[in-house]
Amino acid sequence: MTIRIYSKVIYRLTLLLTVACNTAFGATNPSQTASSQTMTTITVTASRTPISIDETASAISILSKQEIQQRNANSIADLLREIPGFAVSQQGSRGAVTQIRVRGAEANQVLVLIDGIEANDVSQGSEFNFAHLNTDQIERIEIVRGPQSALWGSDALAGVINIITIPRVDSGTHHRLSLDSAIGAFNSQTIGANYLFSEPQYQFSLGINDYRTDGT
Repeated sequence: MTIRIYSKVIYRLTLLLTVACNTAFGATNPSQTASSQTMTTITVTASRTPISIDETASAISILSKQEIQQRNANSIADLLREIPGFAVSQQGSRGAVTQIRVRGAEANQVLVLIDGIEANDVSQGSEFNFAHLNTDQIERIEIVRGPQSALWGSDALAGVINIITIPRVDSGTHHRLSLDSAIGAFNSQTIGANYLFSEPQYQFSLGINDYRTDGT
């Protein structure tokens, strides 16, 4: 009995000494330790320096002039239906309001550039209406899916669509005139004319297109 009592006394004394030592040497509460730590500052920067497609982490799709002609689409909206992650919403027949949504985001979160100029309509909630944009004068379409707000602002939360209408020409003076026409089912008819004048200092491009159909 005497040995057991001494053992319990020694155990309790050891426990008390351990608590006293922790208090004396300044052991602190875990919450106090976490609050006293210095948080590392993270700075996110973006640069518009040109890089190759293989070096970027974004999902990119590019439609060249040849691919646009091969797909035989009348409007930009018809072309964008085939892009992964894109959803086209059209409020009626041809000519009605047409919106593009990328990866489930809203239409006003997709930035549309035409020859590098922002084309989103502020009067329509910063959306772009694709209803009247045909493919006749389109030279190239560059698409970047995913958040691009660090480069282009809040309108590019879901992605950027860059539509290029002016073709690249060599130095010197150039004149180019093209006429296009087509006939299809449901009395569908389209006719267009494009003119390009290029000087080393500037370029001038003019196009007109008419599309009619009895179908939906």
